[in-house]
Amino acid sequence: MKNKQLTLFALLYASITAANSQTIINGDFEDTTGLTGPGTYLQGNLVGWTGSVQLVSTTYNPLIYSPTNGAYVLDWEFSSGSSIYLEQVVTGFTYGQMYSLNYEVGNRGPAVAPRINIGSGTVVHTMSGVVNMTPTSLLFTATGTSQYMRIVFSGGTDNSVRGTFDNFTITKVPEPSGVAVLGLSGLCVLLRRRRR
Repeated sequence: MKNKQLTLFALLYASITAANSQTIINGDFEDTTGLTGPGTYLQGNLVGWTGSVQLVSTTYNPLIYSPTNGAYVLDWEFSSGSSIYLEQVVTGFTYGQMYSLNYEVGNRGPAVAPRINIGSGTVVHTMSGVVNMTPTSLLFTATGTSQYMRIVFSGGTDNSVRGTFDNFTITKVPEPSGVAVLGLSGLCVLLRRRRR
């Protein structure tokens, strides 16, 4: 009986915390196929994304470019008044389900305010001066089974606007009712053990 209870509990837990089917292609910017550039900078069209990019080797300035993993970060430098973006369509969402877009963000120059959009979520990162890579997340609700994820840099007051991103992933946020069922199931197993 004990094994059956543990198996049931494990199956319930697995169904609530099932692996995500949403994958951001090249969200860590490590696939540099087709990019060219001098030294620590690589430029061109990035695998999995629409839009032109500049990747910087983390060896260029390890104090600023210190993501949790990888050798490259997305780093844009452009003139004020211009606008650039990078986007991709991510699939496998459940309509109305809450998700978390997890990533690292930083800045290596003057004031910048890059924007990220996905599903119902939007965030503007307002940064000024040097900001080391910092893990952050954006909660959003899926508005369909596929979502545009877009990173936008626009405007700026300086002649060289900069911003840095890396390590984009998506995780499903468990439904409160699912977590409650999991907790109650665990409590029932414990109470049943105590009675014996």
